[in-house]
Amino acid sequence: MPRVQILHNPGAGNEKYTREKLIALLEKNGYQCSYLSTKQDKWKNFDTNADLLLIAGGDGTVRKVAGQVLKKQLLDKPGALAVLPLGTANNIGRSLKLNTNIEESVRSFHQYQSKAFDIGRIYNVNGATYFLESFGFGVFPALIEESQKKPDKKKDERPLQEKIKLARQRLYDIVVSFEPVFCKIEIDGKEYTGRYLLIEIMNTPAIGPKLDLSPDSDPGDGSFEVVMIPEDDRQKFLKYLEGKINDTDEAYDFQTISGKKIKISWVGNQAHVDDQFIELENGVEVNIRLRNELLAFLTPEGE
Repeated sequence: MPRVQILHNPGAGNEKYTREKLIALLEKNGYQCSYLSTKQDKWKNFDTNADLLLIAGGDGTVRKVAGQVLKKQLLDKPGALAVLPLGTANNIGRSLKLNTNIEESVRSFHQYQSKAFDIGRIYNVNGATYFLESFGFGVFPALIEESQKKPDKKKDERPLQEKIKLARQRLYDIVVSFEPVFCKIEIDGKEYTGRYLLIEIMNTPAIGPKLDLSPDSDPGDGSFEVVMIPEDDRQKFLKYLEGKINDTDEAYDFQTISGKKIKISWVGNQAHVDDQFIELENGVEVNIRLRNELLAFLTPEGE
């Protein structure tokens, strides 16, 4: 009987899947389970000899566990990381084309295949060494910072889609008045400069509240997609966001450039690494390099 180490964020999504329900579901499908909550410090001492390391949570939980896996150097077991996408946006899970029907996903684990997942190695940033989804500056750090300042710490019981729509509306309001930032960016040796509302180095197709800024991104293709929105495209970006808020299709065709080695500096010190807001030293040049074959996830067969 395969042994599964469950690493679960019990607060993910709307808390539909409890410890008991997850264990029962996996045991029903022939797995022997060991459970740890990522809300408790001892989760970092997970069973490194388990046949399957299962992350049950959203993008933040996936990033937290992936970081610990990289630290433990559990890289001799390709395909050992599986994800049950229980979060709000699930941008990583969607990039892997994971089934959001949790029961069906568990039943299909034995058919899944290992897929390499690129990471972005970050240099010159204190407290941040890598990203899974994206690194960037401009309006998204402003959105993250605003969300962290909410005074109400009570559990948000609103439906997931309502949370996403509200976040998109907040981003729209930020874009309306955001002061563009001067940036110099070098992508595989070619330099670009200008005043931008947003620059995002994307590894996955989507960012934040399920916004597919780089729909063609594949986190296993050995390349980043750098999305750049200059100040002249403010109205174009607002129109795109308005369409997302109202659930209407609005094509996204802003400038996107592929690359593996990136140098970036800008006027200001606010940035984000995945869903984390960070403040940098003024004038610092951030260097990013693509690293592949350090991480792998289980994905549906054929994806």
